[in-house]
Amino acid sequence: MILVADSGSTKTDWCLISDGNRTEKIRTSGINPFFQSETEITATLKKELVPRLSKIETIDAVYYYGAGCSGNEINSRIIRSIEYSGIPAQKIEVCSDLLGAARALCGNTEGIAVILGTGSNSCLYNGKEIVRHVAPLGFILGDEGSGAALGKRLVADCLKGILPVGIKEELLESLQLSETRLLERIYSQPYPNRFLASLAPFIHRNRHKPEIKELIEREFSLFFERNIAFYPSHLTTIHATGSIAYHFAETWRALAPKFGKEMERILPSPLEGLVLFHQQKQEKP
Repeated sequence: MILVADSGSTKTDWCLISDGNRTEKIRTSGINPFFQSETEITATLKKELVPRLSKIETIDAVYYYGAGCSGNEINSRIIRSIEYSGIPAQKIEVCSDLLGAARALCGNTEGIAVILGTGSNSCLYNGKEIVRHVAPLGFILGDEGSGAALGKRLVADCLKGILPVGIKEELLESLQLSETRLLERIYSQPYPNRFLASLAPFIHRNRHKPEIKELIEREFSLFFERNIAFYPSHLTTIHATGSIAYHFAETWRALAPKFGKEMERILPSPLEGLVLFHQQKQEKP
């Protein structure tokens, strides 16, 4: 039995595979070691995941793909958190969410793989490993095209008076917040990236309004200009996963040709692709 995890800042999806068959899918809170301590991550696993695994005596391997898992030191924190939480795993492998996206989207073939969710990321994958990567830099310095970046732009443009007053009033009413409370929510409470990304449904509902349409296209264009432009130009096909890729697929597909690209495979989550990837690995002699 193996356990595959796809973890982002907002949510983590887990899937148990027994004898090559999926037995259970579990969703827990998001995990990101850049924003959470080892203690916090362990507590989340103990509270939300371990009780769902109580009838399982042994898990042969945990394959964890997560946001923020970018090096041995950080990955070791996730490994220790899984161990300390009491998950009965004989083997734990922690990889970046980007490698997970590449495996889910491209399998064993070369391609440009993209994550567009709470944050954004991209890479050139050769069918086995990531061979080129443009640093995403997080929602303060980067994450262009992501939910957090869209939310940040929306709030900033509303409060600066760039967007019409009606849109600002509709936003504040939907959040049940004043301007002051909105700023406090962003600057004084935990996980501002998750909060900003939570504004994506509001943006999606209003995507046909000219001002919001322009905001979306401007932010998505930045993703191409500041990320995709640095990969080999002969690779014109892009595969993407994540809520922003999936729910705004029409806009992404319409915008990509302006940058000489085509958005081909778009998945709401990499989990299904990762489950298939590891099922196929199990089947190989």
